[in-house]
Amino acid sequence: FIVLKTGGILYGDVDLLGCEFAGVFFIIGWVAMLMTPFFIVLKTIGWFRVDALEEEVGLDISHHGGAAYDLTGPRKEDVEELVAQRSTKHGKVEAPSEA
Repeated sequence: FIVLKTGGILYGDVDLLGCEFAGVFFIIGWVAMLMTPFFIVLKTIGWFRVDALEEEVGLDISHHGGAAYDLTGPRKEDVEELVAQRSTKHGKVEAPSEA
């Protein structure tokens, strides 16, 4: 007959919990090891963060042409400045229509 060791942490057996913690720490280490070089490269080439003006206006407006959640919307001057800035960098960009 095979005798199975049952119980768990409530019965004083912490082996399974230790294995779970070891697995979690392994996954955290694995992800950190793989993603750190990727984030360093993104930061080096300037793709890690958006422009401060785009952050102020909101990515919904700068990329999709309309606000998603903020019902007050950004200041009109900021949107116009963003459109002018993106026109020079990425070709002609039209201002989002007001709804």
